[in-house]
Amino acid sequence: MIKSFEVMRHKLQNIFKKLTNDNIEALFMLARACEVRDDETGSHVLHINRFSTALAKEIGLKESFIKELGPSSILHDVGKIHIPDYILKKQGYFTNRERAEMKKHPLYGDRILGDSEFFHLAKEIARWHHENFDGTGYPDGLKGEAIPISARIVRLADTYDALVSKRRYKSAWSDQQAYNQIVNHSGTYFDPLVVEAFKRLFERGDIREIKNRYT
Repeated sequence: MIKSFEVMRHKLQNIFKKLTNDNIEALFMLARACEVRDDETGSHVLHINRFSTALAKEIGLKESFIKELGPSSILHDVGKIHIPDYILKKQGYFTNRERAEMKKHPLYGDRILGDSEFFHLAKEIARWHHENFDGTGYPDGLKGEAIPISARIVRLADTYDALVSKRRYKSAWSDQQAYNQIVNHSGTYFDPLVVEAFKRLFERGDIREIKNRYT
């Protein structure tokens, strides 16, 4: 497994050294490969990219950060490459052991991306996009602003897209149902700052437009 982590890291480093359009497309292909194994739609990484970018702009973050956030966000679930298919594709409830293994995918993503400066933002997101603002998330139980803003943004974007998307184990929620769920968990699962930006985007119709355009 250690060798496979090194091979993946080397391939990603070569891509990030030259962030041309072709290389960004290669990152999308890699991220989609993770989705195919998890039975997700190919539009998920596009949604995460666009939602995250829109949220960062609405918050007023620096343009240089926003430019890096988009391609970095699509690797949020890269660690799922190392989760066995029988877990990723399971139809029923996870056993405690299976759930524990699934919750390791942020750690696997961290290892794949390594310590290279090329992956600094992508690594933050991969490791901490399941942390909750109130400290009840995983893998490290970070709380509040101890969670990098990149991961706090992707936490919300990933959750919203999961809620409004059909999966083998659930029906798609309506946009309004998902909106209510996000807003109701402001300050618990999600950073209130990010939630307020999300509310403005949703009320303007930007969130729905992104979802429909890239579905």
